[in-house]
Amino acid sequence: MTLPADLRVRPARAADGAAIGALMRACDETYVSWAPRGWTPPAPAPAWSIRLQAGGRWSRVVVDGGGRVVALVSFTPARAGDAADGPTGDLLPGVAHVGALYVHPARWREGVGAALLTSAEAAMAADGYESAQLWTPVGAPAERFYAACGWAPDGRHGLNPWLGLEVVGYAKVL
Repeated sequence: MTLPADLRVRPARAADGAAIGALMRACDETYVSWAPRGWTPPAPAPAWSIRLQAGGRWSRVVVDGGGRVVALVSFTPARAGDAADGPTGDLLPGVAHVGALYVHPARWREGVGAALLTSAEAAMAADGYESAQLWTPVGAPAERFYAACGWAPDGRHGLNPWLGLEVVGYAKVL
């Protein structure tokens, strides 16, 4: 994984919860440029300090020289009912679900997202997953990013009620 020299990757910790919430908020605010007219960013993200303590979740953050969290990637085992509004149902054998990939807008176009996603894909494969899935908002620049990283739309569509946006599913064979 190649990152700019001032950045380093480490496992996410419960103490990173507030910083992850702020990162997500900064990213969500950029949606105004492409989201439907009148859309506003949602309330602060769900408590990541609690999510990071849950078993079965693999999460990494990228921190800058000052220790600030500037990116996050996280995955869990996928579930048969992995809906746009959250996981339900039985585990899908061999399938991982990327629940978060965020890079602070100030660090876009530096390869941080691609490096983190590649690292997560390697970790998924090492854990025995054969494929992975994720959700991203319809029309988001992230759709082009995922396609460039080898992901493809998988036919899933839904509404993410927390974001208030239509989302589309993407998948990749690992």
